[in-house]
Amino acid sequence: MTEITYQEVNDAQPQIIDHIIGQENVVARVKVALESCWNDGVRFPHCLLTGPAGLGKTQISQIIAAEMGVEIREQLAQNLACPAALRGFLLEGQEKDVLLIDEIHELSRTVQTTLYRALENGKIFLEGAKNKYSHTIQLANFSLCCRVPAGTAAGPPGNPYCPWPG
Repeated sequence: MTEITYQEVNDAQPQIIDHIIGQENVVARVKVALESCWNDGVRFPHCLLTGPAGLGKTQISQIIAAEMGVEIREQLAQNLACPAALRGFLLEGQEKDVLLIDEIHELSRTVQTTLYRALENGKIFLEGAKNKYSHTIQLANFSLCCRVPAGTAAGPPGNPYCPWPG
């Protein structure tokens, strides 16, 4: 067994959901969802995490992945500037993995629509000649966690990325 040494107290981050201090409502909801996933053998549901900086939104996503025993793949929305970049990111996800898109409000409308359709249908559409959908690729059954900073409106109810399907 290897011993972990910490240089500073801030180096020690919670590794499991029971180690999180504060955010009692969020922790309780995540615990219920995790227990349900464990009991049913399914992936964690898609989630949208909001709040001011420093509340642990990214940490919660990392803990969800750790508790589920899967990988987490993180990407900034600014790096997903076109549908092709988003499709590549979504194809990285394996069964039950957690995919985290940070600053999701930065996605363009076109990429938002591509994301929504991919989640709704469980597959991505590759454009063929004259914008006809000529080929589809099935996606793995992954969980998508998205982080939106506080003060950022998730948009009107018609916004393609809210609420999440599935």
